[in-house]
Amino acid sequence: MAFDQRELRAFLAVVDRPDLAADGLATGARGEEVVADLARVRATRSATEWAEAFAGREVCFSPVH
Repeated sequence: MAFDQRELRAFLAVVDRPDLAADGLATGARGEEVVADLARVRATRSATEWAEAFAGREVCFSPVH
């Protein structure tokens, strides 16, 4: 799945990492750092908690089971 800048900013707001907006679509080494940062963020909540955080937001989100 790919984000455009609007979707990226909305997603980063929900995960409380708006600071990554400038680098969120980065590739290469910086892109790998962003992915690692977001993996750490993801680990802070359960799937249910993330579903609640994204509920009602205009952000692409779907839990994967």
